[in-house]
Amino acid sequence: MLSPDARAVAFELIRAPDGYRLDFAVLTTYTLDLEALLVLPLSILAHQDASMDELLADPVQLHQALRDAGDRVHVFVDRAGIGVPRAARALYAMLEPSVHGVRAPGSGSFHAKVWVARFTVSRDAQQERPPLLRVAVLSRNLTFDRSWDIALASEACPRGKRRWAATRPLGAFLAALPGLTGTPLEEHIAARVRALAEDTGRTRFPAPAGFVDPVEFHALGLSSRRRPWRPKTRGYRTLAIAPFVNRSGIEAVVSLGGSERVLLSRGEELDKLSEDAFDHWSEVLVLTDAAQDEPEDGHVGDREPTGGGVAVAGGLHAKIVAVEHGWDVTWYVGSANLTAAAFGGSNVEMMASVTGRKGRRNGVTGHGIERFLDG
Repeated sequence: MLSPDARAVAFELIRAPDGYRLDFAVLTTYTLDLEALLVLPLSILAHQDASMDELLADPVQLHQALRDAGDRVHVFVDRAGIGVPRAARALYAMLEPSVHGVRAPGSGSFHAKVWVARFTVSRDAQQERPPLLRVAVLSRNLTFDRSWDIALASEACPRGKRRWAATRPLGAFLAALPGLTGTPLEEHIAARVRALAEDTGRTRFPAPAGFVDPVEFHALGLSSRRRPWRPKTRGYRTLAIAPFVNRSGIEAVVSLGGSERVLLSRGEELDKLSEDAFDHWSEVLVLTDAAQDEPEDGHVGDREPTGGGVAVAGGLHAKIVAVEHGWDVTWYVGSANLTAAAFGGSNVEMMASVTGRKGRRNGVTGHGIERFLDG
């Protein structure tokens, strides 16, 4: 979980491990804060963790990092999702070559939040090693939002020519990006995106400790023909978490079966629904006031494509569906809210799932819904 005070955690997801350098990265987001993108090149490429004022104090290093980032880091964002900066900076013009506006084929929003990075061995490395891919499926946009979020990250090396079924949807998602841009990509950029998609499809990403390999990916809304999506796992107990909900979305979760269901959302969203919408839910919860952080400098958080609602920074932003079945539990995390736009196929979304034991077994701690709620 990414707590409101863990601002640097997201940037760590594409920072090169020891002995490697960042070769190429694709970041997708629904909303984009240009100031966050301005900080990212120095944070990732120049390995500096400093305030905006400190970073701007060295214009030579900043200029070099931005030029380097334009070659190696490319951001695909919903064409309506680029926020107006709070302060005008001439440097924003240098970000233009690495920012690409995209449109969802199904007339909804491009709402996916996934980062895929390719690392190659650094020039000063002592030994040859194969390229390393890291993927992070997030609920957080590329902003300074101070909400509760979640991310699932994994890394591995591409192997052979085999394409893995669990990873194929992620590779297809990356391959589709050049075709979703309003302005055609330069061919050398499109070629690198396609190459990253090819490598991704040949990579089997391990699940976190305690879960069964591999991570499975679920790409939603890539076709102009709207195809509804449901978590494929059916079970007897379900937990659903999202900041935005509507009746269609929560009914999609009810269709997973079972008799015990727990829903966690924002109070103002739940208040929009009639009482009978919760007839099939055992518990309906909201975050306590103690978990809500205060907005900073009056900055409004991420907008979501669910009817014009605005989420104030510091609240709930994680999207999770967990289903207990047999001895196991499957967790789905990513960008999809509990709404018709997400589950109905009009939005482009990305989800990832992992499966593990729900309770303690053979000395290994389980990852069930009860443990999550207790924590």
